[in-house]
Amino acid sequence: MKKFVICLFTAVLVAALCVPVLVEARDNATKQTLSDFGMPQHHVAWAICEYRYAVDGNGAQAGVAGITNKIDLDVEIPDNAIIIGGFKEVIEAFLPTSANTNGLMIQSSGDLIALDAAMFEATGIGEMVPKVEDSATWIKLTDDRTVYLETVGTAITQGVVRFWIPYVQGL
Repeated sequence: MKKFVICLFTAVLVAALCVPVLVEARDNATKQTLSDFGMPQHHVAWAICEYRYAVDGNGAQAGVAGITNKIDLDVEIPDNAIIIGGFKEVIEAFLPTSANTNGLMIQSSGDLIALDAAMFEATGIGEMVPKVEDSATWIKLTDDRTVYLETVGTAITQGVVRFWIPYVQGL
């Protein structure tokens, strides 16, 4: 019998910990899954989206002054996915600063990052509303959903931000 290694990704550790497991291969006629060995089949997927004013910031993609804008980040997460955490990486601070309120949404306003005037004013890494250690903050999608940057106030004139959104596929 041949032996091989299977890489498991666990939803418990968002860091996608890879655990080697030694498994004996069976007859090729028998299709095996990880559950045949008492292991979960789910793994963490990542939706990574980015907004760059220099690339995306023309016209409506910069937002319109005085209204709530939903800027499509062109990333879709599938129906029944469960968002279990996430973080933002502000690479270049947004301008104007105090004149804007910004956030991130997928299913309802501010559900990923609540609308806040200081949300993208400083470079660095920050958290999202869903937290891996608190399942009460997780978001189960009710349909295929697109990630939107929300902005209220004046049009964005500068900024680069990347969003990292881990999720597992629910039933």
